[in-house]
Amino acid sequence: MKILKRIGIIVGVLIIIFISAGIIISVTYEDTAIKYLKKYLDKHLITEIEVDKINFSLFKNFPNASVELKNIMARSTLNFTASDFGERDTETLLVAENIFFEFKLIKILSGIYILRNIHINNGKLTALIDKAGNCNYNIWIPGDNKPGSSFEIDLQSLTFTDLEFNILNLKDNYSLTAFSNKTRLNGNLSNSLSTLFLRGSINLHSFNLNDKNIIQNKEIFMESDLLYQKDYYKIGKGKLKSENIVFNISGDYKKDVPPKINLIISSHKTQLSKLSLLFPNYLKSLKKEFSLYGKTNFRAVISGNMSANYNPHISTEFDVSNGAIVNKKTKEKLSGITLIGKYSNGKDNNDITSSIKINNFNSSTKNSKLYGNFYIRNFNSPFIELKLNGDIFLEELQKFINIDTLEYINGTINTEMEFQGTLSGISKITKEDFLGLNKKCTINITDANFGLAGSKFDFEKINGEILIKEDVKFKNVSFLIKENDFLVNGTFNNVFEFIFLENNYLTFDADINSTSVNLETLLFDQSENTSQNRNSGKLSSKKIFFNFNLSIENFAYKKFHATNISSTINYQPGIITLKSFSFNSFNGVSKGNGAILRQPDNFIIQCQSELESIDIKKLFYSFNNFGQDFILDTNLKGDLSGEISFSAMWDKGYKLVSESVNADCKINIRNGELIEFKPLIGLSNFIDVEELRHVQFKNLNNEILIKDKTIVIPEMDIYSSALNISALGIHRFDNSYDYRITVSLTDILFKKARKKRQEIDNFGIIEDDGIGKISVPLRIVGKNDKYNSSFDKQTALDDIKKNIKEEKKTIKNIIQEEFSISDKKNKQNVNSPDNKQVNILWEDQNNKKDVIFESREINENNNPEFIIEWDDDEDSIINKNN
Repeated sequence: MKILKRIGIIVGVLIIIFISAGIIISVTYEDTAIKYLKKYLDKHLITEIEVDKINFSLFKNFPNASVELKNIMARSTLNFTASDFGERDTETLLVAENIFFEFKLIKILSGIYILRNIHINNGKLTALIDKAGNCNYNIWIPGDNKPGSSFEIDLQSLTFTDLEFNILNLKDNYSLTAFSNKTRLNGNLSNSLSTLFLRGSINLHSFNLNDKNIIQNKEIFMESDLLYQKDYYKIGKGKLKSENIVFNISGDYKKDVPPKINLIISSHKTQLSKLSLLFPNYLKSLKKEFSLYGKTNFRAVISGNMSANYNPHISTEFDVSNGAIVNKKTKEKLSGITLIGKYSNGKDNNDITSSIKINNFNSSTKNSKLYGNFYIRNFNSPFIELKLNGDIFLEELQKFINIDTLEYINGTINTEMEFQGTLSGISKITKEDFLGLNKKCTINITDANFGLAGSKFDFEKINGEILIKEDVKFKNVSFLIKENDFLVNGTFNNVFEFIFLENNYLTFDADINSTSVNLETLLFDQSENTSQNRNSGKLSSKKIFFNFNLSIENFAYKKFHATNISSTINYQPGIITLKSFSFNSFNGVSKGNGAILRQPDNFIIQCQSELESIDIKKLFYSFNNFGQDFILDTNLKGDLSGEISFSAMWDKGYKLVSESVNADCKINIRNGELIEFKPLIGLSNFIDVEELRHVQFKNLNNEILIKDKTIVIPEMDIYSSALNISALGIHRFDNSYDYRITVSLTDILFKKARKKRQEIDNFGIIEDDGIGKISVPLRIVGKNDKYNSSFDKQTALDDIKKNIKEEKKTIKNIIQEEFSISDKKNKQNVNSPDNKQVNILWEDQNNKKDVIFESREINENNNPEFIIEWDDDEDSIINKNN
């Protein structure tokens, strides 16, 4: 204990002595030190300095004594052009809370004041260089520093603590804003040749070069050996560290006109994820959705003149190994990325001669592989070349890219892609840029499937080859839509202009084949999925033109079935034409031409067709007896042949608008039968009812006309198994009817019908021998299954013949309007994308003239009226604008 007390007493005494000596020295030498410092500053400074207080201290920077200037403000020099900086404050060069000038304590005791260190604390430095290169910080006049004098300069360190830097260079067009936590420069700063050591950390707020933000908000640690000789600096073993990335720096810099630089910057096995943090502006959109991983090595050489008018030459070599890009949302990644690259700003050291070349690019996912090369030159008007090949698993690609318009996608593609051309800028590829590129792509698709979001259609089992150049070609591309199979060979023209630009059209010429199509599965209820309908409306408003040869082996729509369908189909906005269609159905063959005219709330179907040996029973059954229940498929048998001109409208729900139906039907029915046809049975007052339940006839010819929901049946002769008759009449869509029938009197009186049935059984149907007989006019009037059979007067029969003849003429005129011949319209160019008049021209067929379908609205008010009146008032029928 005694020893500890003695030690404590000795230490305390020494402290007291030290403090006392310090006070004595401070008091003794304070005025002298301040005097010498003021004298030296007055001699060498050429600007005004304002100081609140000057103190001398032995303890603040011990073991050196120091002179402290508190609350100092130094003004800018006057030999620069302040007006170049506009309204910016250019008067103040430096403000600081305090500046310490440190001297060797031992030399002070000998009466010699040697300045060793300068420490600037808690301030702001603003360095300005005008357009001519003059600066506001040239405030010091160098002077002789003679050894042995009372005041000497032997500066060994310059320290900045909590100092804000603002540098604006108008001549070289760069600016820098930074904050130094602590930066120290050690070495013999007083000599013209010095070896220095720089160490410190700064927060670089922003660095802009040529009005471009290069770096912002980065913590940077610096450490370097520095050789200084007048205006020459040499960097050796330099290091910069930011975001935990270490850059090795070496080289030299000469302050000349213009300044010259020779700098080498390199980094080894740097993490891509860290490197990307240095360039937030350039990678902002990429980093929002993706993360970067992997390692890179690079070496950059910067050499030559450096100023606003002179750029140094820059060349860089880099590589990436074991890289990966990960989608942050789906966690799917493109891994195994390797590449080798070079960058150079070219012979003229500017954006025009700059280039980047990437070789041996490789990457993969679990099941996909990509490899290729990339080249770009001239950053002002970039010319690019891209070659990319690979085997891609589409499900992985969708997870990686995450295209929101796709519900799902899978399958594989093998691709070879080449793009070459000039872009308008390097930061973003515009639509016009993409259109201008030379494209050469081959895509082989294997077992692909995809579904669009919000769509009820899925495309399945897609196989084939797609060739993309200026156009898009399908080569043996097969796919399924709801079990409907298609095989396509053809060309999409003007595809990219149609997608990317306004007021452009798309054309498609192809051969489309199918083994089975069920149309009902391909139609959708337009009351469903209104958002999809809106999108479809936008698409349909564009100019799309299709022309393809269609071949379908088996076709079905509800009860309708057909085989061996073939046709040339042309689509323009609002109209589809079917040229030379042919198909087998109802045990017969149908041929002809047709058109479908699409309007905002409905569509019109027009056609001219030839029927050959059509099973009339199956025909009525497949078309649901054409919406009437007067004569049904159960009442009919026979083979139908003939020519039909037809026009009708369907509403947007695919429902027939019955009043729009117009038709001219020239028919022939062979081996026909009427079975349990109630109106015919209504003649039982005159003919044995059993003979009328099943009437057979060998041949029936007539021309039936349809208009205004009325079927007009001109006079025709029927030679049947029951009796021979002559008939005509009118049948309306509401199932009201009025038939006039002329029956041979001998058939009635002598029951010839029964005899004929026996003849049928033994010899088949016997046709009328053409010998005239006395006839009896009969009439059947009714609606639905309620009807009345009676005798008719000859005058009534003559009247109805006359009226029907006139009606036939009127309806034919209307049909001809629907299928009119127009030499004037023949001269119009249907294939022109800008042609607003819709015309469809067909070549000669079946010895008929060319037919032109015209798109026009149906105006019911212009329909001709017809009136049919009978002698009997109680039975008169008036049909006016039905």
